[in-house]
Amino acid sequence: MADGSAQIGYIKLLPQRRLINELLANQLAKSLGFSVPDAFVVLVPSRHYQALFAELQIQDKDVVAFGSSQAPGQMLAQAFDFSDAHVMSRFVTSNKCWQAVAHFDCLVANTDRHLKNVVFDPLARFWLIDHDQAFGQELSVDALNPLQPSLNRLLNIFEGALSLRLKHELVDTALKFEALTAVLDMSHVAYLSWISAFATTPEVEALVLYLEQRRALIGQLLAAQVGVQLLPFLP
Repeated sequence: MADGSAQIGYIKLLPQRRLINELLANQLAKSLGFSVPDAFVVLVPSRHYQALFAELQIQDKDVVAFGSSQAPGQMLAQAFDFSDAHVMSRFVTSNKCWQAVAHFDCLVANTDRHLKNVVFDPLARFWLIDHDQAFGQELSVDALNPLQPSLNRLLNIFEGALSLRLKHELVDTALKFEALTAVLDMSHVAYLSWISAFATTPEVEALVLYLEQRRALIGQLLAAQVGVQLLPFLP
């Protein structure tokens, strides 16, 4: 680490655009109260990984990579046998944490929340990992459209187990999630994420604007995805 300390973690070599996605989504999740591993940026020297650099055809002497600490627990894919429809049905009914995850993934347009990208800890909490495919993946930030629906992979996985009541509950709680995000200063979140070290000022501003507009549309987007009518939220 920069202070001379050492830390065990996971390292991912990513294109710069997807590194930005990881940093911003991780910080946003943390700011919203989700459990996420600590994120950091790592300088990977080629002299220590010559075979890997050759395999990936990386010509640079040093590469900036995304790093994160280890999340406690097991991946959902390991913790539960969701090939059993009864197990899945009991899970989505008894543990409603998946709803907040679906809300968050809609906010950041994360299209890769499969069962190995959620860690289930001993306290039955969800830890969110892997966000490099959020925010349009490698799409130019100028082309991001907050009205554009995005694949919500976790919802697709759970779709067969979602009763009409659970679908309405998902959308009702989405409106409460919108209210939670409305008080968040997205510019400050972006500042805390350190994406300004890798993105231009116009790119940071475009991502902030996208989030500010997208956060008011979560209920609408999820209602359309699960096929229920959006009703107004009365606080």
